[in-house]
Amino acid sequence: MRTEGITWHPVAERPDSDTTVLLFDPAASEPVWPGYLDSDRWRTAEGMLAAPTFWAEMPGGPKE
Repeated sequence: MRTEGITWHPVAERPDSDTTVLLFDPAASEPVWPGYLDSDRWRTAEGMLAAPTFWAEMPGGPKE
C-alpha cells in the first residue's frame, strides 16, 4: 500500500486556472470536495460558486 501526503495551500496561493484541485471550507456540511479556480472565482466541480479557505493538488491515486 502506498500513501500520499496532501499539502494544503491558502487560497491566496493560486493553482493554475481550470486545474481540478481539492477545496476545503470548514463552514460547509462536507468540508472537502473537488473544484477549480475559474479566473478569479473558486467553483465546485459542478460549476457552483465556492468560498474555500484552502486548496490542495489532487492525489495521484493508487499505482497498479
